[in-house]
Amino acid sequence: MTRVNRSAGKRGYVRLAEVCLVLVALTAIGFAAWIQDRRFSNLEFKANLFQQRLELPPAAIARAASLGYDEIYADYLWLQSIQAFGSGWITPNQDTSPIVKYFDNLTDIAPEYIAAYRFGNLVVGDQRRDYEGGRYLLRKGVLKNYHSDYSLAYLGLYNSIWESNNAPDGRWFAKYLKRAPGTPNFMLRLEEYIERKAGRFDAAFEINLRYLLEYIVTNNDLERDIMMRRINDVLDRQFKAALNAGAEVYLATNHQHPKAIEDLFEERYLPVYEAGSVRQLMSSLEKHDAALSLKQKREDLDEPFIQEVLADSRSKIVGLPPEPTGSWYFFNSAWREEFLDNPSLARPGEPLPYIVTAREMMQISDGVSINAQSFIMNFYADKKTLPTDEEVKGFLVRDALGGRYVYQRVAPESPTYGVFFSTAARRVIDQKEPRMGVYGPGPFPFKLEPGLRDHADDYDWAIQNGLIEPGTGKALYQPFLMAWLAHPIFPMAFAFKK
Repeated sequence: MTRVNRSAGKRGYVRLAEVCLVLVALTAIGFAAWIQDRRFSNLEFKANLFQQRLELPPAAIARAASLGYDEIYADYLWLQSIQAFGSGWITPNQDTSPIVKYFDNLTDIAPEYIAAYRFGNLVVGDQRRDYEGGRYLLRKGVLKNYHSDYSLAYLGLYNSIWESNNAPDGRWFAKYLKRAPGTPNFMLRLEEYIERKAGRFDAAFEINLRYLLEYIVTNNDLERDIMMRRINDVLDRQFKAALNAGAEVYLATNHQHPKAIEDLFEERYLPVYEAGSVRQLMSSLEKHDAALSLKQKREDLDEPFIQEVLADSRSKIVGLPPEPTGSWYFFNSAWREEFLDNPSLARPGEPLPYIVTAREMMQISDGVSINAQSFIMNFYADKKTLPTDEEVKGFLVRDALGGRYVYQRVAPESPTYGVFFSTAARRVIDQKEPRMGVYGPGPFPFKLEPGLRDHADDYDWAIQNGLIEPGTGKALYQPFLMAWLAHPIFPMAFAFKK
């Protein structure tokens, strides 16, 4: 008798039915997606903007109405503020006062909610450009939370300095930033930036000196070096500001700009004043070296000691101020002529563009030398020979410090490429430049602005190249052939006067 396996056929039927159901389901889903896509594609998009028409009640009333659920109500306001900001947050006439009041109420209910102050400043200050409103919220948050948070004081400082140029508010936030626990040093040092930008150079010098002493006592060499660079910058700005003021008085008195820095060496133009100087600072640190060594062991600094070091770091400035890095100040006559032809080249709040230091001119000369050496090395790599005089002619011009550029193909220090250098820069490096470090009332045995007539080799070269008129010795002009030799404030090439 034969048995029929009916279960196998049944299983085959079930599988076929399952496949059919899956296909039907997928077809239905695809059809539904197609219909939905057609409907959405025909819809007109409208932004769902949040419009604030009602003002919140005072915080005291809101707190009473919340029946003890203050935190829950504050959370509701917080979530609504996020949604409102994401949806545009429209107010009557785009006035920010309702938004400020909104966050004011929120933070009255939850005064320790740091994120609300930060977000309020973002909405009101950063997004709506109402920086005063942003600072109001941050100031309130600082007063409530400076004992536990430094971020609000830092944001207020940032808002005051970079967004509003408001030094008084910046000083207020800096004061509380110093009181907050855990504030990073780079934030604390912004106090010095406020004073430096406001032109209060003595205050900036003192702040930097305090940090310098702290880093010496704690053996923090990296931060100590940063502070010395800051001190150099502050003093340079202070001395240029004094020279600039003298030039302005000279202009008002004589109805023309001074031709040389020596023209200012009268007390009516440069009155005697007291200021810090790097020379005095180094002398003061050397004088107090034993006390500093003792304090390094205890890592403490007392205020009388700081004041003593500060007093010893200052002196009377008479005539030419001491350039902080050891070079000297002078008036660049070519930049003076360029400025007289185009007064718009002056930057607001900055010294007159012709007031320069030899250090700045050295940096320009070094840049030219580096570019010339790169050209020579690339030329050699490509052609296996050194460029001719004609091929480097564009580089053989007067340098920024009163000398000229020279290319020597045969040089023991560089037998393959030769050497390209500035005669003025080499004199400085070889300590043969008598102007280095000069300062004081004058008169000096040389002109403070260096020129091609100072040295015989440069003088002969200048005559041969038509830069000085033979017989009369009259200085002519030499236009620079490369725009990148120009002073940073001038976007074009110009002439240096000899």
